[in-house]
Amino acid sequence: MTVSEQEFFDHACHRFRDGTGRSIHTDHRGRRRYAFAGDDGLRSPVGALIPVGHPALRSRRIFYAMAFIHNDLAGVAWPDTGNGLHLAAAVEAVHDDPTCWDWARFIGEPQLAAIARRYDLTYATPARPAETTTTNEGAR
Repeated sequence: MTVSEQEFFDHACHRFRDGTGRSIHTDHRGRRRYAFAGDDGLRSPVGALIPVGHPALRSRRIFYAMAFIHNDLAGVAWPDTGNGLHLAAAVEAVHDDPTCWDWARFIGEPQLAAIARRYDLTYATPARPAETTTTNEGAR
């Protein structure tokens, strides 16, 4: 059984807002890249649903390439529904968009609202700005 598209979206919103949904990998050239699992152990919204030890966690590919190679994760890391793969790609695109971040603070609420409209999901704004954390310390 897979999570619903709404449950997946709610999970992603929560991870973005609590500061645990931003994962960064430093490549061999010292460039910082967004990843499913970062060097600090943090995971993106999709990465958080990938089982520990699965090779997809080490993937540095774009979402659709990773999903094609590791299609066993359908229904695990993203909803196994008609729009589930595309919804997860949209969420990962928000994760990877530097304009959605003020360093560790998530500022991409308009992008989440747009995803909710596109996929006919319920979008709940944070009750107050303090719900969006300013630090990743201690978050895993």
